[in-house]
Amino acid sequence: MIRNCIKCLSRDIPKEQEEAASLLYELSKFQPLCERIGSESGAILVLVGVASSDTNNVITIEKAEKTLQNLESYDVNVREMAVNGRLQPLLKRLVEGMH
Repeated sequence: MIRNCIKCLSRDIPKEQEEAASLLYELSKFQPLCERIGSESGAILVLVGVASSDTNNVITIEKAEKTLQNLESYDVNVREMAVNGRLQPLLKRLVEGMH
């Protein structure tokens, strides 16, 4: 199911993207699924792309952003985000570790 959501999110069909982003956000509210979502090949790359896109669908962007925030609870996901250009979670962890 997660793999299918990622595929739908990467397609250029606005309603499909919105529904996939909403479902991934709901799933990411459960900690065990955060790890599973992040481990899906290409998931973080697609979510980062959607969250930083200039699409007119604000709901899709918002849900992708919130999903990424939920995924930040796992170190592996934070590293993957950094690899894909989303550095803020990694920088936040580095600063917190210095205190």
